[in-house]
Amino acid sequence: MKKTNLLLWVVCISFFTLRAQPLTLDSIIFIIEKNNPEIKKFTYKINGLDANVKGAGNWDAPLVGAGLWMVPYALTGNGSYMLSIQQMIPNPQKIKARQNYLSGIGSVQTENKNYLKNQLIAEAKSLYYEWMVLKKKQIIIGENEEIISLIIKEVELKYAYEQGKLNNVYKAKANLYQLKNAQLNLQNDIRQKAISLNALMYRNKDFVFDIDTLYVIKNYTENMLDNSILLTVRSDIKAIDKSIQLIKLNQNVQIKKKKPDFGIRYDNMFAIGNQMNQFNVMGMFTIPIVPWANREYKANIIAGNFEIQAFEEEKKAIANEAAKKIQSVIAQLKNKKLQLVLYEKNILPALQNNYKLTLLAYKQNTEDLFIVLDALQTFKMGQLEYLNQLQDLLILQTDYEKELEIL
Repeated sequence: MKKTNLLLWVVCISFFTLRAQPLTLDSIIFIIEKNNPEIKKFTYKINGLDANVKGAGNWDAPLVGAGLWMVPYALTGNGSYMLSIQQMIPNPQKIKARQNYLSGIGSVQTENKNYLKNQLIAEAKSLYYEWMVLKKKQIIIGENEEIISLIIKEVELKYAYEQGKLNNVYKAKANLYQLKNAQLNLQNDIRQKAISLNALMYRNKDFVFDIDTLYVIKNYTENMLDNSILLTVRSDIKAIDKSIQLIKLNQNVQIKKKKPDFGIRYDNMFAIGNQMNQFNVMGMFTIPIVPWANREYKANIIAGNFEIQAFEEEKKAIANEAAKKIQSVIAQLKNKKLQLVLYEKNILPALQNNYKLTLLAYKQNTEDLFIVLDALQTFKMGQLEYLNQLQDLLILQTDYEKELEIL
């Protein structure tokens, strides 16, 4: 019994350890690609379209008939019972053209799937970076809570010896409670990010997990792109290319409708009375080029040409809009990097030194506590603003990668 309880205890410990294991960004992306129902929906659609190709070579069912043949109204003992069977044979070129067309439909859906996957991964990366920044903010606010807690103890000690002011105690405590309130807000924001990521991974929305705080700032500021590059990398543009190819394949199907289909008919007559049995064999073919039979496929070919022109213009519009957005993102990335450097080398060190000097002056009884708390608050806000700038940079980096599908 003791061994069983010990085993259960070890299993429980292992379980909670695994639950606390932080997920990397790559792990989250892998789970999304595997489990997200929107992505899986496209997978099943593609499989269904591939299955349709197997039916492209289908023939029409044979036509079978039976009845009386050449039986006179007035005389008996004449005529025949007839059994008839007819089979139409589709033109092999028509079958091949239809197979190619059906195969092309799946390629369009494949690019649509890739486009959707790119959008979902970009959303996941943004949520991940926002969560990461929230965790870093929690650390900063936690450090400030510790500092203010120490200050409160010191102020209360001074007040006990009539060396401090009571309003200083209340001011410090108010700041501490504000920090605790900020922690609650951050925790709620983190919970919202977890819910959104769980939804993307198609897991229970209440599933508890953590993330690591690793990130990489990449150098995209010098990349200059033209529309020709975008035409080769974006899935939505590739989907349009596949759609154009699909229209051309459909036009080929329409062209092949000019080709005749063939058929064969066999009739067997079983004579009534003393007459001889007879049979009839007949070959047939369609004449699709007659005016009343060719209007539809001619119209479809002309309509396809206009659709191709429309898709070509849509490609240009998408590429032009994407190029504009990418250049805008590059400019913003460059600016954000400069701002981060300014914070790291100038703003934060200056704010930290100001806080240290005011704290030293307060300990020497040459400065008021309000000034110390204000300096600490300013330093804390500077640190949080630095993290806001970092988050903006990482989101811009994600936007750049989303536009070029290099996530």
